[in-house]
Amino acid sequence: LFRGAAGTPGVLGTLKEALQQVETFDGESDLWTSWTDVAGPRGPRLGLPGSGSDYTASPHHLGLPVVDLSLGGNSGGQYHTRFDDFAQVERFLDPGFHGHELAGELVATLLVEFASRGRESFSEEEAALTLADLARREASWLGEDRAGRLAGALEEVAATTRGVRRAPLYQ
Repeated sequence: LFRGAAGTPGVLGTLKEALQQVETFDGESDLWTSWTDVAGPRGPRLGLPGSGSDYTASPHHLGLPVVDLSLGGNSGGQYHTRFDDFAQVERFLDPGFHGHELAGELVATLLVEFASRGRESFSEEEAALTLADLARREASWLGEDRAGRLAGALEEVAATTRGVRRAPLYQ
């Protein structure tokens, strides 16, 4: 059911904690382990958040971190049609609403993780290292020299933020 996620670089650690707390349908694994099993040799990675969705203003205009979860399970279904109703879901898309229940549990667990971690839910080090990796992978577009300098600068930022404790969000 959990297919992956896109999000702001720096929140994968918090997402991992939430996914490890939610069991798969069969109860034999957690969502993090099931994602790891299909992610390939580089392991689970967040895709970058795109534009054109409901959350676009948050990262692109307000600078707020986002997580876009990808869940699925059936091969049929519509996206925002006049047939989006309770009967369609119950009869064809998710009889018993088991997938909806799992999605709700994941979202609730993720919200608790973000709320309990506060500012610690965003890792500046993880964000800088992720962006450095992206810069290196885009060397053909950025140019080898520019990509290398950008990645190096981001790795310096990551080293600077390592182990830094942030002030509480509320006092």
